[in-house]
Amino acid sequence: MKRPVFRKTKRTPLFVGLAAGTVLGAVAAVWWVPAQVSATRGRWAQERKMFSSLAMQQADQLRDIGRYDQARAYYRLAIDRAHDADSRNDAALGMAIMLLDRADSESDPYPYALIARQYLEALTEVETRPDRQSRVWLALVRATKLEKDTESMMVAARRARELSACDIHSGQLLLLELDYLLAHGAWADMARLADPVETLAEHDLWRDELDLRQAQAGMKILADPDWFDAWSEERDATNAAARTEARDALFRETAERFERLAESGPERVAQSALFYSARLHYDAEDFVAAQRQMDRFLSREPSTHIRDALLLSLALARQRGQTRTARELIATFLRRYAWHDLLADDFMAIVEEAVEHGPPRETLDLIDQYTRLPVSQPIRQTLLLKAGLLARDMGDDARADRYFSDLQAMSEGPGDTFSALAMYERAGIMLRQGDDDAARRLLAAFIKSHPSDERFGQALFALFDLSNRTGQDEAEIIRFAMAAAAETPEDSRTPETLLAAARRIEAMGAPALAQTHYARIMLLQFLRMGRQDDETVLNDDSAVAQAMLGNARCLLRMGEKARADHVLRSLCAMAEPGAVRSEAAWLWATLALENNQTPEARRRLSLVDAQRADPSVASRAGLELLLIDLRAGDKNAEAAWALLPQLADMPVGPEHAEFLKTAYLTCFQIIVEESGVEAAKRFLETVAASPHGAVLPLREMSLRTGRLVLEQEGNAALIAFLGWSADLTEARQPRPERNLDFLIQAARSVEKAKEIVGRYL
Repeated sequence: MKRPVFRKTKRTPLFVGLAAGTVLGAVAAVWWVPAQVSATRGRWAQERKMFSSLAMQQADQLRDIGRYDQARAYYRLAIDRAHDADSRNDAALGMAIMLLDRADSESDPYPYALIARQYLEALTEVETRPDRQSRVWLALVRATKLEKDTESMMVAARRARELSACDIHSGQLLLLELDYLLAHGAWADMARLADPVETLAEHDLWRDELDLRQAQAGMKILADPDWFDAWSEERDATNAAARTEARDALFRETAERFERLAESGPERVAQSALFYSARLHYDAEDFVAAQRQMDRFLSREPSTHIRDALLLSLALARQRGQTRTARELIATFLRRYAWHDLLADDFMAIVEEAVEHGPPRETLDLIDQYTRLPVSQPIRQTLLLKAGLLARDMGDDARADRYFSDLQAMSEGPGDTFSALAMYERAGIMLRQGDDDAARRLLAAFIKSHPSDERFGQALFALFDLSNRTGQDEAEIIRFAMAAAAETPEDSRTPETLLAAARRIEAMGAPALAQTHYARIMLLQFLRMGRQDDETVLNDDSAVAQAMLGNARCLLRMGEKARADHVLRSLCAMAEPGAVRSEAAWLWATLALENNQTPEARRRLSLVDAQRADPSVASRAGLELLLIDLRAGDKNAEAAWALLPQLADMPVGPEHAEFLKTAYLTCFQIIVEESGVEAAKRFLETVAASPHGAVLPLREMSLRTGRLVLEQEGNAALIAFLGWSADLTEARQPRPERNLDFLIQAARSVEKAKEIVGRYL
């Protein structure tokens, strides 16, 4: 029996009940769930608002006690968790004000002011509440002032003043605008502020300050032609007489306004009024009145305009021909205002004034006096540098070295510019005093510790010159020359330095390396010539000409004759007559002789200037011409005699030995064949007396002369000649003494030789 698919059981009523319950629950949810969600959302919003408010309170408290990093974190939370736009704006404004407070406490406020400004500029776009807008623009004034962005500060101040309902803020902001316009603005901008100035001047709080600004504006009109022209046009003062009358009236009005403020204004305003009054009379060239007002100003123990007052005092002293010096004025100031916190840049302005106009010795004493004061510590390095340079310029090297030594002792490491300059200047002092070892140590320490300093190349040049002058190791000289040229290729000394190094390398027997540096000099100079309007002349003083010549010499030694021929051809065509072209012509002629191009060789040798050429070059060129004439059958004893003085000027050395031998023998042959025995004997006497007499083949020439004597004059004459020539040659080339020691040594040598030979027999 088949079972049904579904069987009825006793559970069926339960399933029906559950289904019915589900339907009823769904119906109930239609009205119950939204109510619950709404309640939850309200609770969340309330909690979010409470959290944001607590974060703001905590941030404000932390900001007030200067714990800025923690305050920043809470302001960030308040911004992120803000429940509406107003709360977010309040948190952003709190963040900006906190950053400005921190900027006020930092030595470099710029980074914090910059970030604060970004917050504030964003708020100017989204904040709509008037009281908050005013606070935003006031804070933006602070930020731009810290950034020293005066133009943006003036724009922010004007906008903040328009929004502010507070007389205190309005007055402060208006003063900011006025001060900016007095320093940077035009009269038209100043005139547009007449109404707000008049309105605020009704309040006792701002009356004197605004009156002072109006007096300053009058002084500015009198001093600035653009302001005066614009001001005069407003008053229809167009002709010269009207302008003069208007100027005089304005001067009197301005002076009276300053005087009234000096007598009845608050202390700070009164001090400013007296100082500006002194400057007003100084600009009017009434120096007596200016000094009177300055004395009144100083008698009040002023706390403002200190630097400008001292500068004006210096100017008055010079104008009135007083004998008070900068040192006396500053000494008076230091005694009278020892309590005053003098700013470093203020004093530096006074020092600059004294350096420019004061007696050097007294100015140096002034700086020296100030360096001993604790207040000078922030600028002590600058003061020591100025003192050292001033003493150096005065020729007082001992005192300059003392200042530079103190400056070097304050070194803050390899990047310290002051220390670098001190070492460099001390090295110069040591060089002037002839202490080469101390100069070398200082220069070596300088290039080791300050490789990025702008004087690095100059130090290398100095080391090169020092090493070159004192005859240091060749490798060291070349190293310094290469380093100096690489560091400062544009320096005018670079070609000469490279030239000296290349010549040394060439003399050391490395023509390939020397040729590389000669070519580099040519490249540097040709590039420099390309940047000039006129062409550089190739002559004996030209680094290009000397480099081309050295390049050719090295190419010849390297066997690169085709390249050498090209360089020599160019040099002979471009260079002016002189030693360089003469040597180039001689080298070029040797190439022609090697190719049996005798006429071309003669033409090239004709370019040699015997009067300007190096003696060795002139002698060699003359010899080559003699040889050419000899081969052509043109024997010229006169030319041979003329060559001898040039040969005598050649240096004595093994590198010239073969040439000298050939040259003298050639001249001897020409003279003997043309002029006979007496000329030959005179030639021998001349050669023996020359600087080369000790190394020339005198005996060979004597024997050849003796043969001629025998042929022409007989045995008796020959015997007499041999005695004469023996005395002549022995005087210049003595033979080894045949004494007992010599004979014993010779016998031992023979005995040893026999022993060695016997081993092989």
